[in-house]
Amino acid sequence: MRDKWYADNRDLVKWGALVHLAQKYGIQRIVQVAYYRADAEMPKLNVDNQPPVDLPSSVWNHFRNLKLIHSLSEDTHITIDVLNDPFEKRFEYHRNILNKIKSYEDPKIVFLDPDTGLAPKNAKLEHVLEEELRDLWNSLRTNDWLVLYQHEWRKKGWNVLAKERFQKVCNPSSAFHNFTSEKLASDVVLLCAKRDS
Repeated sequence: MRDKWYADNRDLVKWGALVHLAQKYGIQRIVQVAYYRADAEMPKLNVDNQPPVDLPSSVWNHFRNLKLIHSLSEDTHITIDVLNDPFEKRFEYHRNILNKIKSYEDPKIVFLDPDTGLAPKNAKLEHVLEEELRDLWNSLRTNDWLVLYQHEWRKKGWNVLAKERFQKVCNPSSAFHNFTSEKLASDVVLLCAKRDS
């Protein structure tokens, strides 16, 4: 997830779906795997015809702090852990995330939040690879959920294709959901699967 996309309408869809899922199934913990990549530089403000000025860091930090999602814990009584280690080297990042996920013993929702979701073909840092998804699925315990943020591909029927690939990798034997919102963000789907055994 990039800083510039935090707290937009897509986050309303994401967190609305996650809280709904947690409340419906009585899960008390959400673990967000942020795939965090900081924006290269802070944007400037243009004031009339003067040279640009720095955006106040207090404003940037308020609107671009992934950890602010913790305030949602207070209202929902759901523990939210944000794994926001920098996502730079895919193999090391994935290994570290797997170890962290395995350390949780209580039932949880593991929320994968890359920039665009499952790689359609050629993977970049914006994507999760199928083999990474499979490893994460296999690391879950019974009654855990795996949720993937999926952004629209440039292909007709992208949401059906993404759902099929997600289900093929996870092969959930019971509960599966996908969340969308045409009014908030029609280019997003959250794919959710429950681990039974």
